[in-house]
Amino acid sequence: RDDFVTFSERRKEFLQRSGKDVPYQTVMDQYMKQRKFASNSKSRKFVEALVNAQIQVEYGASVRDLSAAKVGNKLSECIFCDAVYYVPVKGGGFDKILAPLTDPLKDKIRLQHIVTKIEYHDDQPARVTYKDVRDGGNTYTKLAERVLVTVPLGVLKAKSIDFVPPLPQWKQEAIDMIGFGVLNKCIFYWDKDQIDPASMGWWPEGKQYMSLITDGESESGRWSTFFNDREMGNGDEFVISAWVGGDEAREIESMSDETIKEHVLSNLRAMYGDSVPEPSKVVVSRWGQDEFSRGAYSYYGIGGTEVIGPARERLAEPVGERLFWAGEATTYSYGTTHGAYQTGVMTASEIHASLTEAEAQ
Repeated sequence: RDDFVTFSERRKEFLQRSGKDVPYQTVMDQYMKQRKFASNSKSRKFVEALVNAQIQVEYGASVRDLSAAKVGNKLSECIFCDAVYYVPVKGGGFDKILAPLTDPLKDKIRLQHIVTKIEYHDDQPARVTYKDVRDGGNTYTKLAERVLVTVPLGVLKAKSIDFVPPLPQWKQEAIDMIGFGVLNKCIFYWDKDQIDPASMGWWPEGKQYMSLITDGESESGRWSTFFNDREMGNGDEFVISAWVGGDEAREIESMSDETIKEHVLSNLRAMYGDSVPEPSKVVVSRWGQDEFSRGAYSYYGIGGTEVIGPARERLAEPVGERLFWAGEATTYSYGTTHGAYQTGVMTASEIHASLTEAEAQ
């Protein structure tokens, strides 16, 4: 492990000094070639498992698409240390975080309203066209002095919203340049009231993070990274999440929940024995198929900070006087809830200043 981590960090330093960048896959290939690892060697499988767990799953992207100049030092970081995690907690959920922020605005927030078009001109109010799902999908229009676009980058890439006039080239290039990954989870829950407590003797007490190293290359990145959610806020509840990122995350989205459950259960049994019982409940995410997301969060593609950093800044810039932007892809704290929230606060202040200035004229 330490040998490859050192190699990866040195390659990152070299790339940053030289102003160059390569896919992280190239770093892996160079290392395997220098160390003369056979394709089926245990050392090679360990490196592949390490990279899958701490890079592909972390960024939701394939090593073929990730910037070696940006992610080359991530293996030396403890990705589950000194941080706050949003883990599946019985009775929890993101709504508990949102409620204090949204309750004062309940009379202004419109749910099940799908924006389809935004018309913006400096010399007149913007026109926002939307479908009201509750009203059979009928189309309506709202006028607005300012519009704040916070949809995920995946929605912008899919061009689900028609901008009139079309977005300027510099904005569209920023949207195209920033990568948008897919991370999915399969959450297993064993209900204490429905299972024999003795059947849970296999449970990995005290272990927070587990990874299965397999012999088959095609299986090494699929549901082989596990997080013990019982260790993080679930008390005596039995909850484990299996994670998959990048290409594998997109591939599993066409599979049934039953097929995914059998695969995850097979991997757990390979780690802890055939005594691992069937879970009481299974929840599978499919973020790539979600029309309101089209993925999980953004990542650094080839070009690293020198290229993608300015692209994030351009994505955050207003278009004209009426069209403003926020969201995790517009910040260097990309891929995080707090990053998205902070950009919203900052851009709201910019909009307030813009309106105040307009009223003073």
